[in-house]
Amino acid sequence: MGLFSNLFLSPKMKILKESLDFNIGPYSLNKSISGIQGLKEVSKEEYDIFERTFKNEKIYNGIPIKYEGHEWKVTIATVNNTIYKINIYLFTNNSNDFNNISEDMLSFIEQNIGKADKGRYGNHQWISTAGNIILQAYNTEEGFYVGIFFTSSSVRNFESL
Repeated sequence: MGLFSNLFLSPKMKILKESLDFNIGPYSLNKSISGIQGLKEVSKEEYDIFERTFKNEKIYNGIPIKYEGHEWKVTIATVNNTIYKINIYLFTNNSNDFNNISEDMLSFIEQNIGKADKGRYGNHQWISTAGNIILQAYNTEEGFYVGIFFTSSSVRNFESL
């Protein structure tokens, strides 16, 4: 399954909704960024767009991940050098690719976690005590966007700015 076999630890797929314990390449929720190569902190201009929410929060662009002939960009957010959010995303100008990729992602997550707790075309959310997963798929000026956000519930314990 390529990327998706690395997204979720297979023995835990059915309990993922309660644990959110998985890896995406070298990135893992609730783990330190220590030793991860290729991370580049976003620029001041990008911070103006992303707007930090928490004390000691930093946002990084990671090394892209290849899957199904597409390159997925990676952005992670940390507090005190611990990952609390992972975002994988891509843009395509091909509407067939967009439809296939977004439908495949939705189907895979639903098969392994269950139906979305909240959702409508283009925005689906799975919510648990361990965190949440958000799948977004929509058209932008840059092309068709498909992205998944994985967020740890540890955000509930962070100090806001």
